Amino acid sequence: MVSLVAPQDVGKASGTYPLRQLGRAFGVAILGAVFAAAGGYGSARAFSDGYAPAVAVSALLALAAAGAGLAHPRHLQPITAAPAEAAVGYPRGDRTG
Repeated sequence: MVSLVAPQDVGKASGTYPLRQLGRAFGVAILGAVFAAAGGYGSARAFSDGYAPAVAVSALLALAAAGAGLAHPRHLQPITAAPAEAAVGYPRGDRTG
């Protein structure tokens, strides 16, 4: 992803992956907490009691993320890739090898 942006935007683009990792970590933590609060691994019944609320919270989080993505004002603008020379870091005409 970083190779597709202009050199002046590399800092912004490089921050997207750590944010994804952070979101995944919080998602797992939230769903684990919901599962543990409502059920557990003690029996099949306890597992089912924890699993259903965790799936429901997961669905709500997915809907909230989709809503946030649709509400973002820049989602209608087309994404344009930087020229290959700028993305790779070579000035025009200085490619060797």
